[in-house]
Amino acid sequence: MLSSFFLQAQNVVPVTCPVVPRGIVEVRGNRVVAVHPASEKRRLPRNRFFDLGESIVIPGLINAHCHLDYTSMAGVIPPPSSFTSWIHSIQGLKRDWTPQDFRASWLEGARMLVESGVTTVCDIESVWDLVPDIAQLTPLRVISCLEFIDLSHSAEASRLLDKLTQLQRLETSHKWTVGISPHAPYSTTPILLRALAKALKPLQNTVTMHIGESAEEWEMFKLQSGPMHEWLAPQRSMKTCAGKSPVQIVSDSGILSPSFLGVHMNYIDRADAEAFGKSGASIVHCPRSHAYFTHGEFPLDLARKNNIPVCLGTDSLATVRFPKTKAPSLCLFAEMREFTRKNPDVSPREVLEMTTKTPARALGLNGQAGTLSKGAFADLVVLRVKTPASDPYEALLSTEDPRPGVMIDGNWVVPPPELQP
Repeated sequence: MLSSFFLQAQNVVPVTCPVVPRGIVEVRGNRVVAVHPASEKRRLPRNRFFDLGESIVIPGLINAHCHLDYTSMAGVIPPPSSFTSWIHSIQGLKRDWTPQDFRASWLEGARMLVESGVTTVCDIESVWDLVPDIAQLTPLRVISCLEFIDLSHSAEASRLLDKLTQLQRLETSHKWTVGISPHAPYSTTPILLRALAKALKPLQNTVTMHIGESAEEWEMFKLQSGPMHEWLAPQRSMKTCAGKSPVQIVSDSGILSPSFLGVHMNYIDRADAEAFGKSGASIVHCPRSHAYFTHGEFPLDLARKNNIPVCLGTDSLATVRFPKTKAPSLCLFAEMREFTRKNPDVSPREVLEMTTKTPARALGLNGQAGTLSKGAFADLVVLRVKTPASDPYEALLSTEDPRPGVMIDGNWVVPPPELQP
């Protein structure tokens, strides 16, 4: 691809400003220079101009929560009778896997994301030794969040921070960065979270954590009962389960901040939402995973009332139901459609923002990703819509099986049909 070029489409959707009919995206190197109106076409150099026809151009999608290394677990664990039983199932499955299994699964998931229009992913890394080498094998922008579990007040925090520092020294690309992921309130301890909060204050790393995912987690902390409480009581202190919610446990540790992403947050109350809103933290909702576990209604209204940004993520293929006639795939468009099915009152524009500008801000990429605006990375998606709707946002969400053209960092990683030889 030329170092400087122009792309025209039926509609260009910058996200941070109105749709531009027959808009022209100017790219120079790995950055967007501008989005021009159709009236400026005559003054542009023809040898660097590409017409993408009846298509829609949008910013590359941002997957705010994923477990790439679980991709090959698709369909292996049937929808469980309880969340705790599912944890037992996946723990057993992971014990049987080799590092090579996790590596192959990670790469397959990365391929699926790219081919479905994702250009940036916040991934939970359960096998630390895979990074950063594996992140160099995909064109994706990857935020690798090191996942850890610690039930016994051990020196795990020091080990995690040592590894984080070690990996930060290796950050040689603007396409790969590191963060951390204390797994969940039930699988870590308040002492550990406080230690991390203190150590991370001078840093700006992304912190992401599963919180309030299941009714059983809520019962464990608020009611000191239930399957999760019975399972973990012999393994950890239950003194913190004295009527506080999972969000309260995390909030009291001081780790909440604008760079914190609470994943799932299916079971929260008004006080939880207020604490989250005041901290500036964001929520990541994974609609198909939510449906897999048949959780209660996602508390979108509570999030909105407290001005909590809500992003969308895919979670992993280990927690997605698939029709027997359809191959499993990580796909944010499928997550957007599932979210719309459950929340028809949310506009298509807002749904797209939940996979573009909202996660960009949450992940410290505001103005760099999730938008087609001056200075942003040249990450974009080209979609052909068979029956264009009057509203381009609505047309995007009605596309059942998108086969997009995908550009990352100014390079076509999946060329659109118009530009294929």
